[in-house]
Amino acid sequence: MKNNEKTINDWKKHYSKVKKIFFNNQINFLKKHYPIIILAFIALITHWRWIFINEYFSSGDSAYFTWFVETSKDLFRFPSIWSFLSLNVLGNGFGGLDVFLSWYPSLYFTYAGLAIFFQDTIIASKLVFLIPIPLVSGIGSYLLIHYLIKNKIAGIIGSIVYSYNVHTLLLQTGTIQWAMTYALAPLILYFFIKSIDNKKMNLSVITGL
Repeated sequence: MKNNEKTINDWKKHYSKVKKIFFNNQINFLKKHYPIIILAFIALITHWRWIFINEYFSSGDSAYFTWFVETSKDLFRFPSIWSFLSLNVLGNGFGGLDVFLSWYPSLYFTYAGLAIFFQDTIIASKLVFLIPIPLVSGIGSYLLIHYLIKNKIAGIIGSIVYSYNVHTLLLQTGTIQWAMTYALAPLILYFFIKSIDNKKMNLSVITGL
């Protein structure tokens, strides 16, 4: 009996120790990353339809991404002079010169690959545009502001101002490509400045990509 009681007590002490370490790690994680958690939560609330509703969302040029999956196949290729989609003169059906070589590799190429893989343009548009836009805009702008100012509260406020000003919201009701570019801009600047300060090759490669 004494041996059993000792074993039980040892297990209790071990459990209490593990529990204490686990909760301390959780608390430290929340203290360190609470701004990102707050901004991600705000993005989920403000853009819940984009993230959770399984429907098409399009306006203006963004309607391009609601075409059939077969249409995406012309984007999932190596650069060429001619495009069957006629990207310069959309809708004429005859194709045209493809001068958008900066699309490769790019979000368009990724979108087309996902659309073909899932056979669903809704999933592809969510993974490439609709979900990243609110999250990357908020988190990227926070990282940039916090890196420059060294203040978490200022980073949160600056991120909200950047991500939810009138210009940003108007971009998200029109050309989704521009909205994605606007969302990525602070993150690119963050990596650019940090790569100069730290002089690390991996950061330089990420910034270049």
